[in-house]
Amino acid sequence: MRPDARAEEERDGGLEVVGRSDRDLLALQRLTPVSRGLTALASLPLAAPLREELPQVDPSAAATLAIPVTGSRHRFEPPARLCSPFRRARGISQRAMPATQTNPVHFEDFSAIAFERLVFAFHLRAEHWRSLDWYGQVGSDLGRDILGVRDDDAASGGEVVCIQCANHRILPAKKAIRDSDKALSSPTTPTRMRFVCGGNVSAKTRDRILKHAMAAKLHCEVWSGTEFEERVRSTAESLLRRFVEGVEFPDAPAELTDLVRDLPASNDAEVIGLLARLLDRPAFYTPFAHESSLPAFREALDDTIRALGTGVRQTRDGHVLPRIPSRHDLRDADAREVFGQIERGVARLRARFDQLVGSGGIRPCAEHCGDPNCPVYTLSDAVIADMDEIRSRILEEVQRVHPDFKVRVGWG
Repeated sequence: MRPDARAEEERDGGLEVVGRSDRDLLALQRLTPVSRGLTALASLPLAAPLREELPQVDPSAAATLAIPVTGSRHRFEPPARLCSPFRRARGISQRAMPATQTNPVHFEDFSAIAFERLVFAFHLRAEHWRSLDWYGQVGSDLGRDILGVRDDDAASGGEVVCIQCANHRILPAKKAIRDSDKALSSPTTPTRMRFVCGGNVSAKTRDRILKHAMAAKLHCEVWSGTEFEERVRSTAESLLRRFVEGVEFPDAPAELTDLVRDLPASNDAEVIGLLARLLDRPAFYTPFAHESSLPAFREALDDTIRALGTGVRQTRDGHVLPRIPSRHDLRDADAREVFGQIERGVARLRARFDQLVGSGGIRPCAEHCGDPNCPVYTLSDAVIADMDEIRSRILEEVQRVHPDFKVRVGWG
């Protein structure tokens, strides 16, 4: 190979450029080596069937999607994690992409108000709320940065959750305990307290906070910055990306709610995390022998089927929540099929429940007490085992596509 030809090949990212005009070559020189490789690939004379199987890729995403490979014949080898059309393309070998490292987010380097916006947006995105109010922005929050009523299959009035944002490098135990006491003395007494921290939480601090909450008969959670980041990456990575890139969230809660509702998921992993959260609720993990309201159980199945298939969520009183992506929005065909099976599994669970009610296997107490609204039912051991087994299989399917999903039937 001539020296000047070799130099041009190296300049073009290890891929031969054919049929280029001087103007095109000038544009290639301005691209990064990886982007030049992907752009050059688009001009190669591929066979028509192969070209049809290759998805359209935005060259701006080349840094994460393509690797130009130098060699004797200038091949392009896609990483194994590319979408299935790349993996199925004939004549293209597969090579695993080198491991990438995700740097942790130092939330404490951001302002307290920016952190509160992210926490508020995350909860809007990830959980079912009948109402969610942001108090911290108006001052005099009485230890309640965010206060919400979360849908709860076991409680007709929902669960009152107080969320306290603590963007400190190290969470002070005394402040957390003081905030708990202020929240308990507020007009709306919470049944659950959640501390979302930007920095570290020592084991000693966590134990002091939980011990104090237990004495006050208050359910309590303490999330360190690392734990919060894991949750956000799992179900709302698009929000985290916006946050770390310095794009400010709106100040007004209504505008922030609209943003969360309209913000598309950044990738399949985020969609899978959001869909998996739909099954992290009492209707799926409460042992059937301890189910406190079978009418609410039946409604929860309806809600889950609707959300999996359409992304539409709503509270018990019919209030529509911010929409999430549905299973149909998944790009990966295998993941779409698994969540299709999960949706059909929940539909079979609902049909089995209706069958047992109709056949007398699940018998309402109304037949004995005369109250048509009585939530008490009588169950046989066989019915309990059957309903627990069906739900266990559904939850196992969720874990198959989302390994971080740890929900099981039972209290463990």
